Amino acid sequence: MTSKSDQKLMHEVETPVNARARRHAVGSPEGETVELRQSAAREVTADRVDLTQSAALRVRGSLVDTRQSAVGLVQSNEVFVRQGAAAVVRAETADLDGYAGIVAGNTVNIRNGAAAVVAGREVRGQRIRALLVIGNRIEGDVRVVFDQRQALVVALVGGLFAGLILSMTRMLRRD
Repeated sequence: MTSKSDQKLMHEVETPVNARARRHAVGSPEGETVELRQSAAREVTADRVDLTQSAALRVRGSLVDTRQSAVGLVQSNEVFVRQGAAAVVRAETADLDGYAGIVAGNTVNIRNGAAAVVAGREVRGQRIRALLVIGNRIEGDVRVVFDQRQALVVALVGGLFAGLILSMTRMLRRD
């Protein structure tokens, strides 16, 4: 028996569903459309991927839509992460309302989100918190720990420091 919200979600899908899982751990579902509800998968490959309260290690598709889900690596043309988390997102268009490690895309939209690194040709946001944001055009309320110049200085100083430590370690080993 499906609830009204599940029925509504099923009607939103225009293409036939080739793989659907609810409250299961599945290996690597593939198909034109893959829907996971309260499930976990190692790798998901489909034109359209819908995840709700689910987890997946790797997701590939033309359109990836996640709600209250966690994903490792996402590669897609369009990605929507709603109230969820993603380790790495690589997409033409990324729309994030949640948390991410690295987000890279042509157009990146973040609302009420946090990320370690955000890179995009256009970055738009409302209340973005990030360590580093790189973009040709950045709009909105963006709070970064490092801007591009500061990140370069931190990287150079870190590299210099690491080089000195390695040199000292080598000298101590010779003696």
